[in-house]
Amino acid sequence: TETETETDAEKTGTMRSRWSFLIGFTHGVASPSGILSVLPGVVLDDHGKASAYLIAFFVTSTTAMGVFAGVFGAAASLAQERAGRKSRFEKAKASDSDSRVTDAPTKVAMALNLFAGLAAVAIGVVWLVLSSLGKLGDL
Repeated sequence: TETETETDAEKTGTMRSRWSFLIGFTHGVASPSGILSVLPGVVLDDHGKASAYLIAFFVTSTTAMGVFAGVFGAAASLAQERAGRKSRFEKAKASDSDSRVTDAPTKVAMALNLFAGLAAVAIGVVWLVLSSLGKLGDL
């Protein structure tokens, strides 16, 4: 009944959050930046410092990816819940022939992907500029 449906919805939300975190964690571990993370560790002469650096890099990169994926999943879930609350009038008013995206979770996903993509491009541009100016090593 209604209570069982709410429980199923809560379970689905919890599973979605766990999967989002797991996917982010996996991306953090398997990303190409893992290769770059090893390079400073190889250069360090002290094994303790090298190990501390690699562990810190692993923890921060996987945490950042997991948090991003969790926030992404939570925002998409929230948008889906809000979209589900629309009245029948609002749903009937929406035109099926309209080619624009009107699905709230899709809009949220697109906005988050756009933000992440723009941030990645901005970081890449800054990286290239600093490298070309010889200032990257000063950071």
